[in-house]
Amino acid sequence: MSKPVIYSDKFAATLRHINVSLQDLEALRLILKGDSVIDWHKLEFSTIDDVNQFLNANQYFVENREDTERLRTIFSAAIKYLNTNFHYHFPKEIREITDVRELFLTASSTGYYQELACMILKVMHIINHIEARELRFFLPISEETLFRLAEEKVNKCVVEMKQKGFPIIEYQGSRKTRDSLITKLLAKRSTLAAQIFDKLRFRLVVKDSNDLIPVLIYMKQNLFPFNYIIPLESKNNIINLRSLLDESSYFKNIAGDLEYGIKFEEMLCEHYETNPYTSEHYRMINFIVDMPIRVDQLICLYGQPMLQHMGNIVFLLIEFQMFDETSYGINEEGSNSHERYKARQKWDVISRLVHGMVPFNVKTANIKNFAPAVVEKEEK
Repeated sequence: MSKPVIYSDKFAATLRHINVSLQDLEALRLILKGDSVIDWHKLEFSTIDDVNQFLNANQYFVENREDTERLRTIFSAAIKYLNTNFHYHFPKEIREITDVRELFLTASSTGYYQELACMILKVMHIINHIEARELRFFLPISEETLFRLAEEKVNKCVVEMKQKGFPIIEYQGSRKTRDSLITKLLAKRSTLAAQIFDKLRFRLVVKDSNDLIPVLIYMKQNLFPFNYIIPLESKNNIINLRSLLDESSYFKNIAGDLEYGIKFEEMLCEHYETNPYTSEHYRMINFIVDMPIRVDQLICLYGQPMLQHMGNIVFLLIEFQMFDETSYGINEEGSNSHERYKARQKWDVISRLVHGMVPFNVKTANIKNFAPAVVEKEEK
């Protein structure tokens, strides 16, 4: 972990564009730590507007009657699942909720109903994801089409942030090439294409490390749903959360009410395995989102209204990389550089192709002992 960043009222300049709630802080912790909402036991939504914002990020818009009906359908399916498999019989006050947004507020309250509401929402989260995956399977939509829709969505959000004064100094979207995918899969011990999370990647560089927090919160509120962050895939060695919660006067008033308090921050450690090809000095925030994409028009275009019982949302895995300007500059120096990273990866691939299970350390081995022909070609 890098040296703690000292946080102060420097946040105020950028945070003036957004209202930060306890729920935002909980979500921020989840994004940076790579945890799962299934492990939460309480939400922190204060108003219907808060719930609306969350639903909008999930691509559900309450002004759309079809969306509210769809939420009600998923709610009923969750009730049925819990009743059938675990013999839960929910009280009338829960079972007969007509506006599903009330369930989010109940899950943010206290008492017995709160626990039941939270349980139902977790199941709804899973059902929504499963049916969206099924819809993508049946729809004749190319990955290229979904990439384009996702890029439009992210581009629009970044433009809005720049217009609002967020100090974004560099922004870039990219897609993995076919050769890069082959190399990555050859380097992975589990060679399944389904485990490639970064086919579509977005990189944002901000002026100062203090600016990362406001940008993340704005993106969480307006671009991607924090509940579909892929667990165990987040990496963060720029922001020290404990320092943030301890030292930022901006967050002190709400940090004490976190579901797992500040004193447990060290216990909520990262669970990911480090990338063997990445330099130990490389600094970034990295996370994977299963981004919901609306496909209403595509369902109509392909003339498949019979699929509408699965909703009108599909998911696409997207990687986000975030840096402050100083870290980004350091990352391009020496062993941190992308060129050195790719070289280490390629030597491991050649070793694996030629020597199989022979032990090989890509950071210390003499690569000429493993792939002299390739080395000579690279040196030329």
